[in-house]
Order: sequence, then structure tokens, then C-alpha cells
Amino acid sequence: MISASLWKANRSLSFPYYEEYEFFSGLPNGSGYKGDSGGPFFCRNNNIYTLYGVASFRPPFAAPGTLTSYVRFVKGEFKCGKPAFPMKEHSGNRIINGWEAYPHSIPWQVFLAMYTSEGDTFCGGTIIQPHHGNSTNFVLTAAHCLQITDSLTNIISPKNVYVMAGVHNVDDENEISRTVLAVEKIINHFNFTMHRPYDISLLKLKSPIFYTRFARPICLPEANSTVPEHDCWSSGWGYTTSIGKSSSVLLMVATPLFKLGKYFPFELFNEYEFLAGSLKGGGFLGDSGGPLFCKVNGIYFLYGIASFYPHFTFPGSLMGYSKVTAFIDWIQETTKM
Repeated sequence: MISASLWKANRSLSFPYYEEYEFFSGLPNGSGYKGDSGGPFFCRNNNIYTLYGVASFRPPFAAPGTLTSYVRFVKGEFKCGKPAFPMKEHSGNRIINGWEAYPHSIPWQVFLAMYTSEGDTFCGGTIIQPHHGNSTNFVLTAAHCLQITDSLTNIISPKNVYVMAGVHNVDDENEISRTVLAVEKIINHFNFTMHRPYDISLLKLKSPIFYTRFARPICLPEANSTVPEHDCWSSGWGYTTSIGKSSSVLLMVATPLFKLGKYFPFELFNEYEFLAGSLKGGGFLGDSGGPLFCKVNGIYFLYGIASFYPHFTFPGSLMGYSKVTAFIDWIQETTKM
């Protein structure tokens, strides 16, 4: 441990600084360093130690081991569904397969890295806040992401799954905002089969995600509420073309609800899942498990989890989503364990 003093930020700093959410601390002769992320910043008042911050990242203007940014410890409940950075909800150049999200404007999006004997793979996931607090141990994703093979008993071991929060460019190992968390338990829905429709899973993390401007939860909608038809988006690091490769930066695309037509299979539309997307773009390979979120009265809510690709449409247009509103009770009960 070291003794650290509060550092007053210069208002002329070009680095974005949000006093409401963070503060700097450190000394020229030592401060936090790699491996200290998530650790406490505490002070003694009248011989009682109080937690004031959680180690987050080293600001780019500081030498290693001298100055650390700490997330202010928020007492009580944290407001979900409100990014610290403005979201780029529209693309000016009409990219068919979406556009690059403004860094950290989708702070509930996480990257899941999975390592198995069958090979390495990845999916998306979403930070949720099922109960009141200023941190969470839970991430929502698609259950099929955690299967090694079609056998329901062959689930990836939690020790081979890692969650990256606060990440924008997955190839940038020096990204100061990212936090890598280990998984304690994988909880697939008890009715899940590889043939749908209960394609939803909860990841319980070994250590909590403390909310910062880079990583914070999305709001959960009311149980069995209606999915909005517009002002919805999906995001992920998936493939942008059928013969290309996955994106290194987080992409997003407008994802309107798709209405049932008489020529489409009825079994694709039920109380547990829905279709969304358009000819202008939608989810694709690698986006599985990621969120479909909608803005309601200025707040973002999670309505879908990327699940499957309909066989009757071309890749990158329509996508099937697990309907989060149908699983709210399961989420609430499961996260009480």
C-alpha cells in the first residue's frame, strides 16, 4: 500500500475529465499501476476508514506509477441507461452495415472472450443492474455463446470466459478504460435448447463492475412490456461482410422492429423472441449475445439479446433477438441467488 494525496486537475487539460464521477490521486514517488484496477482508495477520518474511490485508469498525461484516476464511490443507487458520452444515433454517410460508435457511448456493452479446445471465439454481452446499487456482478448474453458443441451438457467452463468492460477497440491492449473480469458462474435459462427460443444466459462475475463513465448498466424494461418499433439500435464487434473479418472497434446500427408479414414463418414470432433490422443493416456473425436497446423518454433500455439469423434473409439485415421483457422475472429471481 502507499500514501496518496488528492490531485487537483487543471481545467485546461485536453483530456476529458468528469469531476462528478472521478478524481485523480498520486505522488511523484508512487501511485497505482497495472494490476491495481478495481482496488480501493480509502481515507481515515476519526480513526474510521471510509471508501472514497475505486482505481480506474492512468491518465495519458501522467507517467506510469505516478497518477491514477479513481471512480468516485457512489452511495445508493446508480442511474441506469444514461451514458456519460453522447451517442451517435445516426450515421451521416449511411454505412450499410452500421457505423463506428462514439467511444464509450454504449457503456453497457461488453466483449466476451472465450477459450476452448475447439478454438477461441467471442460474443457480446450487456451490463445490467438487476438490483439497487453502485456496482454489479451480472452480465446478460446469449446462452448459445457458452456452448462448445450442440450438446447442452457441454458448456464452456467459467474459467475460460473473460468479460472486457469499458472497451472500444478490442485490438488496443493499452486502452486505459478497459477492465478484464473473470466469470464465477454461467447460468443458462433452464428451458434453453440449441433450437431456441430461451436463448439467454446470466454471467455472474467473480468481482463487481464498479460503475464509471466507461462502464455502466443499461436499464431493464418492465416485464412483458411492448418492444418499441423505432429509436432502437444494436451494437457489437461482429463481421461487417460475409467474407470479411470482425471489427476491431465497436459498431452500431439502427435496428427497427420487423413486423410479421404473411410470407414469413409464424414460428419466428412468439412471446420469447422477435426480429429486428432492415435492408440498411443489422446484426451479423460475432454480434451474438450483444444488446438491442431503445431510447424511451431519454433513457436507454435493453429489449433484445442477439440470438439467431433467419434462414430466409441475407446476412447482415434481419436478426432474431431474445425478448428481454419475457425474462425479467427470471433475471430478478436468478440474480438473488
